[in-house]
Amino acid sequence: MKTRIFFITTAMLLVFLSSQMANAQKLKLEIGEKLPESYLKKQKNNHLLAIHPSHYSPFFETKIDGVVYAIAFDKETKEIWYIKTTDEKFVTKDGRKVDEEIEITGRDVFVYPYWDVYGPRTKDGWWPVIGSVLGVTEDFYRNWKPDERRTVEIDAFVKSKYLHYDREEKKTGNERSERRR
Repeated sequence: MKTRIFFITTAMLLVFLSSQMANAQKLKLEIGEKLPESYLKKQKNNHLLAIHPSHYSPFFETKIDGVVYAIAFDKETKEIWYIKTTDEKFVTKDGRKVDEEIEITGRDVFVYPYWDVYGPRTKDGWWPVIGSVLGVTEDFYRNWKPDERRTVEIDAFVKSKYLHYDREEKKTGNERSERRR
């Protein structure tokens, strides 16, 4: 009987400790966060992700709270540079989801040259990807009048070191980016 209680107690302690370790290793999905070693082991050798028109970074895919994310990072500093999800289970704090249709004005559109088109950033810092400036959709976004309303579909959500919109200057940190007025 004492042996059985010992094993049950030990098993419960191991479960508790492993859940505490998992929580300690939980990744904060923010640009600039340093990756825990356990996440770096998930990165497959020589796999790179385009995170900008002229930049590729090592990355890995991981599931956090049931949602799949692609996370790219700086090889030297191990800091997160880019996070993207196309998972339909993902929901922003504003209640926005992948494949959701939203109505926005041309003023809300952020066209990143040679890359993607974004809707208004969410309260929790996610940029909804609503299109691409490559191919036939480019004219759809570039010819949008500031007060004109259109319904668009959210393809993905992104956080990126290259997307830090300055409300005062109405520009991003990347000088080649443009803000539709």
